[in-house]
Amino acid sequence: MKKIKIFKTNGFSLVEILIVVATIAIATSISGGLISQIVGIKQRFEFKAAMSSLRNTYTTFLKNDTHWQATINEVATNGTVMSCLAASTDCRTAETWPVNFAPFRDNGVNPPSLVNGYDPLTITDGYTMEGAVCNTFSTTTPTAQCPVHIDFEWEPNCPPLPEPCTQPEITVRMLFTFSFPTGFTTANTVNPAQLNFTFTRSGGFTKTFTTDCAAGEVVTGITASGETICEAATAPLRPW
Repeated sequence: MKKIKIFKTNGFSLVEILIVVATIAIATSISGGLISQIVGIKQRFEFKAAMSSLRNTYTTFLKNDTHWQATINEVATNGTVMSCLAASTDCRTAETWPVNFAPFRDNGVNPPSLVNGYDPLTITDGYTMEGAVCNTFSTTTPTAQCPVHIDFEWEPNCPPLPEPCTQPEITVRMLFTFSFPTGFTTANTVNPAQLNFTFTRSGGFTKTFTTDCAAGEVVTGITASGETICEAATAPLRPW
């Protein structure tokens, strides 16, 4: 008769269990930190992409003559700060330069609409990190939900006196401001100055549409108070 040998096995020792637990804890800590870094890099990349997209959108509108025309005609928001361009009057002493303005888009109706519905002249208007318009921007009580404000300013490049400064070439600037809560890491990795943009363009244009004029007339100018100047369609158009 064969004898069956029974081997007696022991469980893990306390030391072995502690080593395994410590190893798991270290691995979890490392992976958690790595995941956090990956998420942070992704957020910064998406934020930079959203801000670059905003800059490109505004640059496109501001360089387009049709939308620029809508911008300088919008007296209700831009007040008189662009009236010298609209009325072809001397811009040399019209304002203390540079002055802020709000970009508009020609949407085929009167009045035109703000680009993205964003009014830079309202200090609480801003953008989220994803590039959506928000209205809780603040430099005194910053939030991560509305941390970006963009200002737009222009000034004329006037010729030397005694030449008049009517319809001058102008400089347009787009200026980003970030206001993040203390310790918010994205604020330390994206420099708003790298997003700022400056370009020059003509201050005026040739008016070729018939909005606000009677049949058979075209718009040939606008007064300092924002009233449209109409003339017969056969009359030569004036650049302004």
